[in-house]
Order: sequence, then C-alpha cells, then structure tokens
Amino acid sequence: MCVTLRINDVVGGRRRHGYMRGCLSDLHGYNHSLIRSLAERQGCLDTTARELFLPTAQRQELEPSRLSLCACHNNLCNFSVSPPYFFIFLFVILLVFLMR
Repeated sequence: MCVTLRINDVVGGRRRHGYMRGCLSDLHGYNHSLIRSLAERQGCLDTTARELFLPTAQRQELEPSRLSLCACHNNLCNFSVSPPYFFIFLFVILLVFLMR
C-alpha cells in the first residue's frame, strides 16, 4: 500500500508542513491497529506521531505533533493528472490562429 505522510510541525515558532511518500512496508515500528482502517478503504487518517509510532525499548516516545496519513491502493498512486488549463490554453491559441 502506498502512503503519503503530511507532518504539521512547529520549528522555531514557525509552522511548517513536511511530506513523505512511499510504501507502508518501508515504515518501521508503526502502530498496526491504527493502520488497519486505512487498509480497508482509500482515504486519510488524522493522528499524531505519538499514536502512529509507538515507543519501544530502542525508541523514545515522540512529540504529539499532528500528521495526516493518506493511503492509495492503485497502481499509479504518485501519478498526477495534468490540469485542464494547459489544454484550454492550447485550444484558445488554436482558435486565435485559425481566426486570422
């Protein structure tokens, strides 16, 4: 399953958003019971880093920063469709050229 992780963080008093994309199998130590709902449907899960990555003997408990984990079950998860504006622009140029 492909996932996109959006991290809402505050660094130096400024808010920032970080993104990571990849396979869920590449994430180590995540909370399997939390992810189970994403495996059944496509969508996003709003949670905290503390809930997603449980503390272990090797890893400390994380800060409760907000994050959003979105799942994609298709083959082309990272594929983006071109916006129609480009084709509309080409169509207008073609019309102007033909009306001359």
